[in-house]
Amino acid sequence: MSMFKSGGGGYLKGVTATLVGITFDTKEWEPKKKGGDPYTTLSAKLTFRTDGATADVSTYLPAGFFYPENQTISEDKATLGSDRDGAIIQGDTELAKFINSIEEKDAAVFEGCDGRNFDCVKGLRVTFDRIVDVERTKQFGKRKDKNDPKKEYNRDWLVVSAVLGKVELPKAGKATAAKTTKATTTKTTKPATTPAAPATASNDAADAALLDILADAKGSLDRKVMGSKATRYRLKKNLDEAVGDALRDTLMSDAYVADAVSRGIITLDGATIALA
Repeated sequence: MSMFKSGGGGYLKGVTATLVGITFDTKEWEPKKKGGDPYTTLSAKLTFRTDGATADVSTYLPAGFFYPENQTISEDKATLGSDRDGAIIQGDTELAKFINSIEEKDAAVFEGCDGRNFDCVKGLRVTFDRIVDVERTKQFGKRKDKNDPKKEYNRDWLVVSAVLGKVELPKAGKATAAKTTKATTTKTTKPATTPAAPATASNDAADAALLDILADAKGSLDRKVMGSKATRYRLKKNLDEAVGDALRDTLMSDAYVADAVSRGIITLDGATIALA
């Protein structure tokens, strides 16, 4: 696919959903070896609403390396920029493979797309699939299930097996909207634009916080520190105290953790939570 530069059965398989958007973020890493240089990677946040669901969920797709000295991300995180001509996203990354799979089904989706903004996928209804990465599975071995060391899985990547047309983007979940409205009308000590949080945070908000916290923790952490990590997240994002409390309570709850594991967002090994 010309918009990318060439480079050297699991979660969501068979699931039909509406794509809500693709945004970008970066992460800085320490040198892999002593005397080496630090580096930055680029990831794409794919947000979607599965058929029958009432809230959006997200998954992250690696998009290669990022070079802050000549590349940028817009304030809304939807558009990549560069002071040089040519592609930014590497063609052998999981994001490129995902986009390529859509184009193979319906090339018209990306007419006019330069590979730096993917708002054209908004409202696209698709069916997901997963493709086994034979080479990486042979090279690095199968991924072990941290909940059950006896289970192993092939390494794979997310693709689209069918493009089902464009639909109107789903609206926010009704339950969240109802609670926000009620809080706004009853909380008179705060501005009307700062609603109080519900007793528990939505899965969408909790997922975003959890993934951010795990990214800062380099992929895994002990559940006993989740409370303090959630507090730091609230301060980092400058969230209302009530919103932060709701997020913390949700992230520390057994029900949410179990649900996040079942949705393939994280794994749980004893008391250790890790990115799936």
